[in-house]
Amino acid sequence: MKVNKVNSSLKVKLKIACFTTGVLVGMTGSLLSAQSSYAQYGTGGGNEERDAYLAQLETTLGKQAETPNSPEDDLLAWAKRVSVILRKGKRKALIEIQRANYDSLEVYQKAAERILIDTLTKAAESLTVDPESGGPMTKQLIDRTLKYTQRLDQELPNQGLGLTTKLNFLFNSFEFVMSVERKLDEPFYIPFRYRHHGRYPCGDCERDHFDYGEYQSTFIKVASQELAFLSKALTERSEQDGQNKVFPKGDPKAYLTLVEMASKYVAHDLSINVHGYANGDAIADLTDLSEDLVAYNSNQDPHKFPKGVNKVRDTFEDLEAIRSEIKVFYNQCGYLDYSDDVDYNSDYASGGDEHEKK
Repeated sequence: MKVNKVNSSLKVKLKIACFTTGVLVGMTGSLLSAQSSYAQYGTGGGNEERDAYLAQLETTLGKQAETPNSPEDDLLAWAKRVSVILRKGKRKALIEIQRANYDSLEVYQKAAERILIDTLTKAAESLTVDPESGGPMTKQLIDRTLKYTQRLDQELPNQGLGLTTKLNFLFNSFEFVMSVERKLDEPFYIPFRYRHHGRYPCGDCERDHFDYGEYQSTFIKVASQELAFLSKALTERSEQDGQNKVFPKGDPKAYLTLVEMASKYVAHDLSINVHGYANGDAIADLTDLSEDLVAYNSNQDPHKFPKGVNKVRDTFEDLEAIRSEIKVFYNQCGYLDYSDDVDYNSDYASGGDEHEKK
């Protein structure tokens, strides 16, 4: 009797053990199946999901060469394809982060960063531009965003606050590029550049009217927006001591480093513009700001609180003052107005995308 009871007891325990083991194996298998090869990027081994995604991007985007005689429809189709893959890439990166738990968050954040960079890189490679024209603004902004990202990789650690700061910048960059494609490249810049007529036919303006000065003004408009975008993406306002103060979003080094670069880029963009002399003060101030930040950023450890935060506030104010100096000129057919202040409640193409007829 005792033997039978012991055997029965053992059978029950074995059944429970088998059931528990089966549940754990099932749960583990489920967790492993949810983990993508993108999450394992950089650890060696096959990255089947990443390879498949890269192939999908290449198929969707194709390869295209831009020349001064490129058909307008080809460039418009390319710009629309880029917006589609940027939107999908952003969604894919967000899903990657959402799949993580607390312990694995950083792994999935790195995977999301790689997805975003892969998407930008393939978009940049899909269009070869004529050096004489520079190509659509969407292409120029993608190329510049990749340069910004490479600099952040050099300046920020790929973990903790450095990683979340880079992700924040990349997600915001996708929104900015898509906004410029939708609000400038597609309806205005590409038709203006490749069909040579104004965006706003009105009054006595002819359909094929071409105003080179107005065409050049679109570049000034985007230059101003690029400066506003960096402040929008990498700073925020919050109450402190009864005052509405500016704070960095993430590591302050990101904002100070990218404004250093952008100030130099935009000063050059304005200097080669037909309206360059009218923007001489802005060009000089942007050059001075860039040189100041080069000296500041080269110091050994200038970004610790509170010094870095105070420098971000000073730089933000300097940048907004310079943006208010930038002059955009349009003919009587249309006038694009923009606010000189960063509107934290607007989208990323604010500061240059409100249409007002004069």
